Amino acid sequence: KCAAVCVVLRGEGGCLPTQVLVSAHKANDVIGPINMSGEAVLKTFRLKALDHYFSLSKCFVSLDKDGKGKLSKKKLRQALDEFCIPISKEEFQRLWLHFDDDRSGYIDHEQFVRRAAEDFNPGDNKGVSTTIVKSSQETAEDFSTDQLCRREDILLNQIYNLKCMTNDDLEKQFPMPVV
Repeated sequence: KCAAVCVVLRGEGGCLPTQVLVSAHKANDVIGPINMSGEAVLKTFRLKALDHYFSLSKCFVSLDKDGKGKLSKKKLRQALDEFCIPISKEEFQRLWLHFDDDRSGYIDHEQFVRRAAEDFNPGDNKGVSTTIVKSSQETAEDFSTDQLCRREDILLNQIYNLKCMTNDDLEKQFPMPVV
């Protein structure tokens, strides 16, 4: 809604009537960010860390500004803020416990990389990925078993052939060098 208001401007030539529009528009209420669950935060954090640092290890080194090899709750919270990831206090506590699995009060490099990468490929126990892995393992095991059987057959064949050979046959096949 707009209302026209007549305003008189004084210029060099006297008064000039001018209409000005006055808005009755009110600004929308600001809606804050919706806090994410710990699981959603972990996935988002992982993706942003990999996108920004290209590896979780490099991300840890960057977050560990003092170089002590440990991240505190404060540092993890700052990292989430830097990545603009909203999280409630309760969900942050759950996320912290996910990372600090030994309850030492800090996260070391190994914990960070292991726990941040966990569930990156969700538990695909019956899907395509699992099928491919199992199939590859079975194929490798079958190949290995087949190779062992062939080796055994070759060895048995050599033993059998050597038993059947006379000393003269052996000397013909494997001549001794004359010294």
